[in-house]
Amino acid sequence: MAQQGYDQLKPETSSQKSVGFVYSPTTDFSIRIDWWQINMEDQVQRVTEQKVIADPFLYNDLFATRSNAQSGDLELEITRSPVNIGKSNNKGING
Repeated sequence: MAQQGYDQLKPETSSQKSVGFVYSPTTDFSIRIDWWQINMEDQVQRVTEQKVIADPFLYNDLFATRSNAQSGDLELEITRSPVNIGKSNNKGING
C-alpha cells in the first residue's frame, strides 16, 4: 500500500446557515436556542483498502502494479490517496 496525492482531487466546498434566539426576561434567567446547517460537497477523505477492494470499478485508478526487485514479479498495489467522496448535509439545534 502506498500513500500519495491525487491529481483529480477537487477542493471541498460548503454552505452554512445559522439562526439564534435568546430570551432573557430577568438578569438571572435566559433561554438560548441556535439552529445550524452545514452542507458540504466534494468532501475529501482517504479511502480504506476494504472500500477500494469492495468497489474496484469505482476506485480503479487507485490500483497500480510494481515490480518486486528481489523476485522480479509484478505485484498489485493499492494507493491510499485522498478522494472526493460526495456530499454531507448536517443540521441541528443547540440549546
